[in-house]
Amino acid sequence: MRKLIYLLATAVLLVAVIPGIALADHEEDGIYELPARDFWSEAKLTVYIVPPTHGQLYNSNGPLGGADPNEVTPFQNSYLRAIEDSIKEWDKGIEMFGSAELKKRFEADVYVLGRDETPDQSEPDILVFTDETKGPVLGFAMYGNPCLVNNSQMFTRSFTYADMYNVMGQEYGHCLGLGHVGSQGGIEPTSAQKHPVHDVMNGFYADSIGSNETHLHCVSNLDVKGLDYVFVKTMTGSDDSRPVFLRATKYRTTCGGDGKPSPEQPEARRQQS
Repeated sequence: MRKLIYLLATAVLLVAVIPGIALADHEEDGIYELPARDFWSEAKLTVYIVPPTHGQLYNSNGPLGGADPNEVTPFQNSYLRAIEDSIKEWDKGIEMFGSAELKKRFEADVYVLGRDETPDQSEPDILVFTDETKGPVLGFAMYGNPCLVNNSQMFTRSFTYADMYNVMGQEYGHCLGLGHVGSQGGIEPTSAQKHPVHDVMNGFYADSIGSNETHLHCVSNLDVKGLDYVFVKTMTGSDDSRPVFLRATKYRTTCGGDGKPSPEQPEARRQQS
């Protein structure tokens, strides 16, 4: 535990963003792409989550996310649920789009510190925590041992469940070895052609922080194709990066063919319960 406390103390002092790689626009040929890094040398990962001390304080859902007293507790607030649900969405994406070998190899064991009994090991592979002092920085991921995911909790208003879910989904994707989908070099954030705006690995967050109209972002077959590169095709830990390509006509996500919220998506989930 002392080693973990030291790890946490070190982590909050480090401020870094995994750099996005500017890729070709492919406006004419309709191909999406993202960089994937040969970062991992193993496919069975342990993830520790430091529970947020509180959830929604005030946003368009009202005080405490709609007057829910659980929002001021560490283990029952909506932020912790969003973090865990976001990780599960990646598992869902692998199940939907992953190769047989990826499904066989990849496994992420997730533990919430203070709630779950953790395995007997010195440190996790991925460590997730939250920090509400970063201002306009919504979250960052830093490669290392462990890979660090640092999510914010607010900008001018508290994150909603969907904000935390979306930010966590992207930073976790970075820790898995993925970059941003599409060209991110000064492109208009709402340009769906160059980077699908509903993809969890879209580098622009065009949603209004704290709005109850924000929907959940999705894991795509392109994202999972990147994981195939990381956890199946390489697994050397060399940190080499390459672009992964997928034609837009074949683009699919965990929440609909074009990445938009599907009618089957539960209302509570779409409205950030």
